Amino acid sequence: MARRMRRARFNHCTFIGNLGADPELRETSNGTSVTNIRLASTNQWTDRQTGERQERTTWIPAVAWRSYAENIVKACRKGDLVLLHGSMQENIRKIDDRTITSLELVINDWQILDALSDADYFEADSTENKTVSLDEIPE
Repeated sequence: MARRMRRARFNHCTFIGNLGADPELRETSNGTSVTNIRLASTNQWTDRQTGERQERTTWIPAVAWRSYAENIVKACRKGDLVLLHGSMQENIRKIDDRTITSLELVINDWQILDALSDADYFEADSTENKTVSLDEIPE
């Protein structure tokens, strides 16, 4: 008799990128501290046809609550390279007759990596080459 294996399901994401603006602390109506931030995460690669270096920046919206929010606002500034851990949360809003769905990272851990730029960060890593050509990505 075959046994059905249950797969572990979890919602955990980690992003590294630069803050797009200085975080600002707000309070909800019940006094809970919150900050919303946007993280710019840039992927770089070399175009295999032209040999030119390419890059694409993805903006990740994130929210931090309570002491996480308070500490991020105290410690972080626009441009800081940070690592964010958390889970993705779906937000559904109704505007007029339209339904808008978006995702944001709910931060449950974070760390300032350095005030280095992305290029400096990757050069400081012990790995020699962080650029991967599209040929090298397994299908």
